[in-house]
Amino acid sequence: MKIEQKKLETFLNKIAMEKSQQIMECVFDFSEKGLKIGATSPPALARVSGLLKSNAFKDFKQLDKLGIDNLQEFINVVKRFKGDITIKNEGSLLTLKGTGKEVDITLADLDFISTEKDDPNLEFDDTFEIPEGKMLDIFSDVKLNTDSAITIRTEAKKVLISNTGKYKFKHVLEAPSCKGGTTSEYGEPLMDAISKLTGKLEISIKTNYPLRVLEKTEDSIVTVIVAPRVHEE
Repeated sequence: MKIEQKKLETFLNKIAMEKSQQIMECVFDFSEKGLKIGATSPPALARVSGLLKSNAFKDFKQLDKLGIDNLQEFINVVKRFKGDITIKNEGSLLTLKGTGKEVDITLADLDFISTEKDDPNLEFDDTFEIPEGKMLDIFSDVKLNTDSAITIRTEAKKVLISNTGKYKFKHVLEAPSCKGGTTSEYGEPLMDAISKLTGKLEISIKTNYPLRVLEKTEDSIVTVIVAPRVHEE
């Protein structure tokens, strides 16, 4: 089967997250719906799951589950190609082939890949949408500070996002679906977990509870769950 290099790279970057929450190992599950990946960050502060839809591929085929022991290195290999990439698996080898170039990648034993099969079952009090690029704009403001906390508070039909630090920004967003009454605080893990999600986001929240971020595009569905910031007494 084949896929455009940029589509594969973009999806894997979203799954990999970054910095403190960067995913190292995962399983590529080429199911009938497409490429499914789910993994938890090493500090266990963020969980990501995603589907690169079968229609994003050309001549999509189901494959055996593939163990990847260093996702960032795999992404760096994908970056070495341009145009369409042909994907083929034989035993413990995964072969990527482009125009005039191919690479054989030794796969990891699935028994040594630590990952949960399903996302946790969570219930939320409020869900709202954030326009494309808005969360990245908020993060750019927050990053003018060091170790800043981000507070997300919902009111009736409104969301307020603010941060601590020398430069205390406040963002007010219209949110017709919000009932209001929830407040949670998040730290750097939130920025590291979702900074690669550039589309319109659906965010679900509950007071002092993990946050769920959902991004749907033409090619993929990605869900990220991030733990709240905990204050030590």
